[in-house]
Amino acid sequence: IIEGSLLSFKPRYACISFSGGLDSSFLASLYDLQLITVTASREEKEWVEKAAKMLGRELEVFVFNERDVREVLPDVVSAIETTDPLQVSIAIPIYLSLRFAKELGYSQVVFGQGADELFGGYKKYESMDPATLEREMMDDIRNIGDENLVRDNKLAYSLEMKIITPYLQWDIIRAAISIPVDLKVRKEDGKIIRKYILRQIASKYMPKELAFRDKKAVQYSTKTTQILKKIAKSEKMKLEEYLKKVGRHEVEGFWS
Repeated sequence: IIEGSLLSFKPRYACISFSGGLDSSFLASLYDLQLITVTASREEKEWVEKAAKMLGRELEVFVFNERDVREVLPDVVSAIETTDPLQVSIAIPIYLSLRFAKELGYSQVVFGQGADELFGGYKKYESMDPATLEREMMDDIRNIGDENLVRDNKLAYSLEMKIITPYLQWDIIRAAISIPVDLKVRKEDGKIIRKYILRQIASKYMPKELAFRDKKAVQYSTKTTQILKKIAKSEKMKLEEYLKKVGRHEVEGFWS
């Protein structure tokens, strides 16, 4: 069901936000769409270029820096309506991806959202017993709208763009919920493998090096959190304090 639904889902006139991780690489191997990447990390840039080449795909890369983060930060905070450091750190690379896609002439971007919740991708799952893991994953699936999709769609709306999420088709959600958790988070040869079943499916379409590669969360892999902390430090503030200041300026600017 999962494989068939992804194959039959044919996004058009869109590009794929590509990180070189399992979720976006699987989508890139299924859909003949332009790949785009935004990052401030030289290591990640080198990896996504290698990953795109392994898939035989063209890649457009935007390398952002501290100046870019400072520039978009007010718009990001205004769009997502929160100054929570985690939410802002995740939102910035998504916003930059959407903006980059728009500059390239696209109005829609394919993202891999939902795969972590449905197939057991979060690191926190590794230490849980099966019963706890099942409860936690169900909670995360129920909350994916409030936790992630609302934020992402606010960002897309602010740029007059659309986000496409192939993993969040209803038949895939129903199928994923029915899969035993030991096929999602699995211990093999003394190592815990997250998203095990999805990696097995994906390895039929792409090299195992890609299918079984671990990847950091987007806010760390792109170095967004590191840049935000550096900016806050330059202002002699803690990150939480600095983001609240940015948020206050946005509210004051709106009402002035």
